[in-house]
Amino acid sequence: MKRVLAFFKGYLAVVLVMPLLTGVGTALYMRGEIDAGGYREIVMAWPHLSTQTKDVVSKAMIDGQLTRWAAADIRSRIMHETHMLTRGSSPIMSLDAERDQLRNLK
Repeated sequence: MKRVLAFFKGYLAVVLVMPLLTGVGTALYMRGEIDAGGYREIVMAWPHLSTQTKDVVSKAMIDGQLTRWAAADIRSRIMHETHMLTRGSSPIMSLDAERDQLRNLK
């Protein structure tokens, strides 16, 4: 048993544990909310989006905020439809103000 444990520690611990920790860390990070600039990008693209993409945004914001995971799909859809992604030239407001702007568009 000592040999098996020593082999695991010496050769397999990093190979098996590091990908597991990376996956857990990434899953926790992607569940977080996007920043104010992310909301601004969607607000700026809103008039040019199809109804299907607007529905995706509305469904993703059902709890009042967008996760990084949902925003990745939405950004991809925006790029496919509009061929651009911009935050505009005006300064980005606070997270709450940008989130409220998107909520008011729905």
